[in-house]
Amino acid sequence: MDNRRVRRERGFPQGCRPPGVATYRQFRRWIGEEVTDVDEVLRVETGELRAAARRLAETGYRLGHGLTGQPGLLVPAPGWQATGALAELDSVLHGWLCRLGGRVADGATGVGSAADGYDAVDSRAAGRLTGVPR
Repeated sequence: MDNRRVRRERGFPQGCRPPGVATYRQFRRWIGEEVTDVDEVLRVETGELRAAARRLAETGYRLGHGLTGQPGLLVPAPGWQATGALAELDSVLHGWLCRLGGRVADGATGVGSAADGYDAVDSRAAGRLTGVPR
C-alpha cells in the first residue's frame, strides 16, 4: 500500500506523525500493512567483530599515517596560475585523509568495545545460570 496516498487520504502530510503512532511497526499497521511478530535469533560472533575491528584499525592507521613524509598527491605545476590552488588542495586532502583515518580508528574502537560488551553479557548470563537448578 502506498503510504503517501494513505497519508493524503487521512489528512496527514509527509513528515507528520499520526496520533498514537510512535514506532515504524505502528505506522505500518496504521497504513494497513500486515505486521507479524517474528522471533529472530541474534547471533554474534565476537571473534569476527574483533577481526573486523583490527582491519578497521589498520585501515585507519594507513589513512592517517600512510601519507606522512610522502610528496604531494598532486602533480606540481610550476609556472601555472593554478599552482597555489593545487598546493592548497593537496594540503586539504592530506588533512582530510588524516581526519578520516581517525574516524575509522574510532569506529574500530567502537566495534572492539561492542565485542567486549557481548562477551561481558554472556559471562554474566552464564554466571547467573550456573546456579539455576535444572
